[in-house]
Amino acid sequence: MNSKIRFTCEFISANCERVYNRICAVFQSISFRPGGLANVHFHRYTNYRTLERRIADMYLSENARIVEFGGSNGVIAKMFAPDHQVEIAPNFPEVDIQSLTSYENQCCDVVILDQILEHIPNPQAAIKECHRILRHKWDLYQYNTFTYPRSWLSQ
Repeated sequence: MNSKIRFTCEFISANCERVYNRICAVFQSISFRPGGLANVHFHRYTNYRTLERRIADMYLSENARIVEFGGSNGVIAKMFAPDHQVEIAPNFPEVDIQSLTSYENQCCDVVILDQILEHIPNPQAAIKECHRILRHKWDLYQYNTFTYPRSWLSQ
């Protein structure tokens, strides 16, 4: 076989597998389960699937206090149901994530920030407030569609 033809066949074969894998990944990411995440914005879908897996691995007491700030419209609460109740905090201005004065210190077991940090002027204050109300500092889950420069996280 001519070397150019052999190279072309190998190139096509390798790229077909790569294209096939990408098509499968796209298909899996948009294959919604009945009653699942079908009416969720596409950019949130992967975040919610990740959170869904983390929830499955959580060991929470029956009376754990879980608070969601942001706009999942109950999607995240359904992930915890029927085992746990999720408090969906009112939006700004009723609750200001940068100053959670209506929440006591260490009163929550899990805090979820869904699509919220990119909308507020002081995300550092919001993170500090979330840490203040959490019993365990590692039970904060934050999802957003874009990220600020890392410099604000270190403050």
